[in-house]
Order: sequence, then structure tokens, then C-alpha cells
Amino acid sequence: MLYNNKMKDEIYNVIADVFGIEKTKISEDLSKENFEKWDSIMHLSLIAELEEKFEISFEPEEIELINSVMKLREIIKNKIG
Repeated sequence: MLYNNKMKDEIYNVIADVFGIEKTKISEDLSKENFEKWDSIMHLSLIAELEEKFEISFEPEEIELINSVMKLREIIKNKIG
């Protein structure tokens, strides 16, 4: 599966569902530092949902690195191609 705008849209849909926010409120800059709901429990929920949605597995090191939407998209893009 090639990474494209549809993929970005699907990632944003998962983020919106997990965090219970409107998709329009999501940007590349959304991160653990500036979004109160992004705590450790929500982080693991987000990871689990993305793994299921895209049929991928994140390594523990990748899970630690994911601290923003930008980084999340970068890691998924590298995994999918």
C-alpha cells in the first residue's frame, strides 16, 4: 500500500476517533506537549488502533519516538512505503 493523501486522511480519522476530536482540529503540529488528551493511556490506544487499521506493528522504539502527528505519519510512511 503506497502512502498518499488517502493514507493521511485515514490516519487523521483514527486520531480523531481515539481522541474524540474533530478532524479539522488535527494538524502536523499536534503533539503530546500541546494536546492535553495525549497522555500515556491515549497514546497506547492510538498505537493499537493504527496497528489494527493499517495491519502494521510498531516496535517499542518507534512507539517511544511518536510524540506528534508529524512523527507518527513519518513512521507509518516508512513502514508502508
